[in-house]
Amino acid sequence: MRFAKPSTSAQTKQRSHQTADGFPAHSFRTLPLELASRAKVTYEMRRDASNLTFRQVLEPTPRHARAYERMQTFPVTKNCF
Repeated sequence: MRFAKPSTSAQTKQRSHQTADGFPAHSFRTLPLELASRAKVTYEMRRDASNLTFRQVLEPTPRHARAYERMQTFPVTKNCF
């Protein structure tokens, strides 16, 4: 049985563990772990009888933005809440 030969760029990524633009190379196993580090934070402030709650979605890191771009999806934005 013959297997496809990895391209030159794939071989370079495998050796260096980096993409051509300098980002860490990920597998299908490690990419979700990287993207899971982006968080939505809910703050709750209590003062006397009133409560103030608000949510913050952290801006994507350059690595996150590049991954979303490569997957051709849009990151969750603050306007989605």
